[in-house]
Amino acid sequence: SALMMLDAIDTLLSGDKDPKIARVLSELAVWVVPMVNRDGFALFMRDLASGRKNGRETRKAGDRSPVRARGVDLNRNYPFRWGATNEVGSSKNPNRRSYRGLSPASEPETRAMVELSDRLHFVGSISYHTGTLALLAPYTIDGVPVPKPNEAWLVAEDVARAIPKLDKRPVYVRKNLYTVDGTDQDYHRFAHGTLALLLESAAKSWDTPALAKKAIVQIRHSWRALFDRYLDGPSVEGRVKDEAGHAGSAKVEIAEVVTLAGEEWRSRCSDGFYGRYLPGYGKFTVRVTPPGGGAPIEKKVDSVAGKGRVTVD
Repeated sequence: SALMMLDAIDTLLSGDKDPKIARVLSELAVWVVPMVNRDGFALFMRDLASGRKNGRETRKAGDRSPVRARGVDLNRNYPFRWGATNEVGSSKNPNRRSYRGLSPASEPETRAMVELSDRLHFVGSISYHTGTLALLAPYTIDGVPVPKPNEAWLVAEDVARAIPKLDKRPVYVRKNLYTVDGTDQDYHRFAHGTLALLLESAAKSWDTPALAKKAIVQIRHSWRALFDRYLDGPSVEGRVKDEAGHAGSAKVEIAEVVTLAGEEWRSRCSDGFYGRYLPGYGKFTVRVTPPGGGAPIEKKVDSVAGKGRVTVD
């Protein structure tokens, strides 16, 4: 998956003659994290780790379990519904592949991604994995109710259609592959409303360098489609300011999209920015609740093409 991200960086930085890439670089702030689990990857390449865990030494003194048993599964360590499915979606046993750690966000790699997400409030994201073929749309944790309508699923279907067949198979949108908890994409979605997708990008595609190169080219369509869907709409973005014109953090809702899991999605503290994918074209209401209470402020946006823009004072 790191190869996909390095290719994305190269494509973005060398694509100045492509008008769509130029538009992305002009209108969006794009963050690429090539590898979250560096220590775990190094151990895996030395055939010392499971491929899921980080490099933490979790074995107790005198424990004769193999080296590959150590570490924490980072994608069970995020602080949303951590351990919610007990021993089904993750494990409290350090020797299991899905060991979730001692506490939510106990791992430095998890905390680094949480802090990045909390600082920037991403509008959309894709986590890239290998192993099978599917595009997962939040919420992936069982028992978490999705917003109605669930624009994340609708956008995921657009992204899936944009990806050419991998391993001669089309990409389909799914809730999850099996029971999980403490996942990264569900954290980003719950905490900030990020339209957070996860692409499982097949296994056979990586058997030879030629197949890998072809797959990487095809996978470019996924992040490009996520960008295009936001830029071409339907979507809305804007800023929240206080009466003195200073940026502010406030609860921002799309009134026609009902959240059901206790979410409170806010504008970004540093500059008051918010951005949302919308479920379809038409008339929508941006509702902003001032910090500390007070009557919500509502403004209409008529999403007919591209992004709508709504600034709320």
